[in-house]
Amino acid sequence: MLKNRGIKTTFISYVIGLKIRVKFIFISKKILLYARKHSTFENIRQNYVIANEWHKSVQLIRNGQYHLGVKKQKDMLQELYSQKCFTNDGDNTVFYSHHWGTRFGHLGALGMKIKFDEMTLGQAPVKKMFIKNELLFGKFKPMLNNFIHPQYNKSLLNFEIPCNWIEFDLLDMVRHKNDFIEHNAMHEFVFKSGSFDQKSSVLKDSRSREEVLKLLGLKLNDWYVALHIRNVKFPFDERKVDQNKFNEAVATIIEAGGHVIQFGENMTKIQGFDHNKVKLLSEIQGAENLDLSVLSKSRFCLASTSGPISVAMALGVPVLVTDQVAICLHAKSASKGSLYLPKKVLKKGKVLKYSELAETGLGYRHVSLKEWKKESITLEENTSSEIRDATLEMLNSEKLESEFSSSIRRIRSEYNIIGYGNFAESYLESNNWLSS
Repeated sequence: MLKNRGIKTTFISYVIGLKIRVKFIFISKKILLYARKHSTFENIRQNYVIANEWHKSVQLIRNGQYHLGVKKQKDMLQELYSQKCFTNDGDNTVFYSHHWGTRFGHLGALGMKIKFDEMTLGQAPVKKMFIKNELLFGKFKPMLNNFIHPQYNKSLLNFEIPCNWIEFDLLDMVRHKNDFIEHNAMHEFVFKSGSFDQKSSVLKDSRSREEVLKLLGLKLNDWYVALHIRNVKFPFDERKVDQNKFNEAVATIIEAGGHVIQFGENMTKIQGFDHNKVKLLSEIQGAENLDLSVLSKSRFCLASTSGPISVAMALGVPVLVTDQVAICLHAKSASKGSLYLPKKVLKKGKVLKYSELAETGLGYRHVSLKEWKKESITLEENTSSEIRDATLEMLNSEKLESEFSSSIRRIRSEYNIIGYGNFAESYLESNNWLSS
């Protein structure tokens, strides 16, 4: 009987044990599913929080609180960095954010970023980047082949969520050694020596000068200036300009023996000039997509504030930038020989001084004309004569520095201004608000 009881007891114990194991497995699956759901929810919440805080920091920068906005961004990335398990040593990211390739100017800025890596790391690491606009990237691909492994799989785009930002070189800010550096500060670092030209650029056009001139219908001894005037569709865009005011500058280039090649999407052709002297790139058969080559082989680029100036600078081509806004931030050091013409900022009809723009933060502000108007502030475009005189400076290889430039340096140092680009001397002579 004891023996039978033993068998029975053993059997009962086995069944009970089996039930426990079955129950444990079942509960574990439920717990696992719950954990997964909870983790997904937590990730969504965390991504939302990070994206929302980042948006606030961007708005701070756009509204003139540059230093505060940048600090917040650095703090956020540093916190992510401290929590993350990296796919590498943490010093160099594996990926570029896809935003580097979404605009013509962004790809130019990518050329600047690659040069920054070359200068600070000895060489630029090869990285992966999801390409959203294959047609646009195709223009740059021959120049970027040694630096980027393009990815056309959207899974990488899905991976680029706020929680994983630390794995990417973001457009606004990138990881550098044990810290982070903001985009404009990185640009300033690359160009601050004033000697950056086509020889020192990492972006090289594969086409020869002779080939480009032939495709443009020009002779081998001809020279030209690349012209880009921002085509604004948004009526309150603070970068909008009157296209007609460039006519005097174009005439000056022609009188000096040059040609003008106007480029850009949906451009309105400059009128009133010999079509052999002033050409619209999109109308030249066989040369419609030569934007990069046209920039690379130009004597200099004349452009209103827009993306192509970043490309020209990355190519080492001198640029005359008109109607620059947020000059404390965006009038940065640039390719050798480059000059800026700023828009004036008027409050209730009075022109604000450069020092006032720096002190109040208005010189960093980058918002719509509608937002400016709320504070009784207007922006005044450059005049045709100002652009003409600055064009003459660009054509004159001997540029003399005046006493105004030393005043500019003093103000920049005193107020810790980011941008150290050169303003046209002809503009400084008649606009004392900049040197005071």
